[in-house]
Amino acid sequence: MVAKRSPMGKIFLTNPFLIIVGAKKDNFEEGWAQCIAEMIAAQKLNYQEHKTSTPIFGIVSNGVIWEFAMIRENHFTKEVRIYTIQDLQLLLSAIAYMFEQSKLELAAF
Repeated sequence: MVAKRSPMGKIFLTNPFLIIVGAKKDNFEEGWAQCIAEMIAAQKLNYQEHKTSTPIFGIVSNGVIWEFAMIRENHFTKEVRIYTIQDLQLLLSAIAYMFEQSKLELAAF
């Protein structure tokens, strides 16, 4: 989980915006089930704190293959493109995009 640092220190998290889950034994279906559950929990935490829904980004990876998604309100959107480490520039661009969008959302608070 990637979250904004809490004023209370490193141990406490606030405003989670990115969930990353490992696809154990290359099982992306189970990875997405876990990731979506964590994304929904993060979304609820953010809503309780700010009374507004923020998008939560999710990544499931086995280290070679990377898949990306987002939950905004009640809508889950998964990127159809599958990213791999063979095209590292494209993969890093996708990750950078998620962080940039999260940064923009967090700036609104």
